[in-house]
Amino acid sequence: MLSSFENSGVWKHDVNPVRNNFYGEQFPSSVDVVFNDYPSEVKVFKAMSIETNKSLWTGKFLTNQEHDDENNQVSHSFASTLNDKEGIKYIELPRSSKNSTSNIYPFYSIVVDADVINEASENQGLTSSFEVYLPIDNDGRNPSFPVGVELLGVVSNNLLSFKDFIDLNYPALSNITFLGGLDKSIRIVSVKNDLVRIRSSRPPGLTGNFDSFVEAFTEFVGLSRLYLKSPSSINGDQMRGSYLKAGLSCPDTSGPIEINAVNIDYEFSSSAARLTQNT
Repeated sequence: MLSSFENSGVWKHDVNPVRNNFYGEQFPSSVDVVFNDYPSEVKVFKAMSIETNKSLWTGKFLTNQEHDDENNQVSHSFASTLNDKEGIKYIELPRSSKNSTSNIYPFYSIVVDADVINEASENQGLTSSFEVYLPIDNDGRNPSFPVGVELLGVVSNNLLSFKDFIDLNYPALSNITFLGGLDKSIRIVSVKNDLVRIRSSRPPGLTGNFDSFVEAFTEFVGLSRLYLKSPSSINGDQMRGSYLKAGLSCPDTSGPIEINAVNIDYEFSSSAARLTQNT
């Protein structure tokens, strides 16, 4: 008989059909797997297959954990029924949620008109967000951008969100909960011809902190270098590194779980220098 002690009590093991229940707490079946094929080569990880009898899985992926720079990547978590192809379960690897740059791209300069911004602030009243139309310097081009992307700005060579900008320059606004559910962010709603529609979360009230917000908003959208940030879950970087760690869990408790193999599809990174005996 296998037994153990916890909280001054004695627990018997393997005495009922309930699986993964330890000391009264239910756990999912989980496994960590590290893929280390060609350990000195940088690889782009594309998809995973699991040879298993279960379709419902959750998890995430990590690479370059030992790095403290932009090479350290953590994927977005996934929780889904995997695609079944002749009994093998497949999933495309989620994009990196950490240090992604492929989802950030330059935006046109915004022509700031303080009178237009002040008029908008006076006319909108106690709305849940602040919205204004401003012209952009687009050189006569008709730009096309995803809807709802976040606006970022460069200050002293640092790429900042509106929240970062407020924390650095407007400390009185830092601890105030903004309306609009956007966590002190500015987003591009639409771009048509030479006009951009901008929406921002905002502080409650129409005086005091709101006046400081309008000042911060005007200064931020007037920065000379602006960027747009789309969701990294869609346009983020692919997972890449010399190895990949997968943390997988199966919440299906309907019966025994079998795993015969976990496989990763990858390709060698074209940007990494590869040493051979002939170089």
